Amino acid sequence: MSGAVLTVRVPVDFTPDDIRYTDSGGFDASNCAAMLSRRPRSAQGWEPKWGVPHYAWSTPLWDWAAGTWPPWTEICTTFEIILSSLQGPRSLSSRS
Repeated sequence: MSGAVLTVRVPVDFTPDDIRYTDSGGFDASNCAAMLSRRPRSAQGWEPKWGVPHYAWSTPLWDWAAGTWPPWTEICTTFEIILSSLQGPRSLSSRS
């Protein structure tokens, strides 16, 4: 036994069951486990008000966010690590 933090990667299926497009080229996509959204990039960034753990980042043209629904929120403690390879990570939020 150890007090060290154990980090594992947990695959999450982001294949959308539902996609809602916006006039600006953004979208909101979701399935029973996860959600993925993008908006045109803004100087202020974008923090979705989803009420679940999510990760937000920006690319030159878009602000992005991805999150997981419960029960994934209880086991996806490595969400930040999984997505940290994406350009420009900004935050990991746990809002409920």
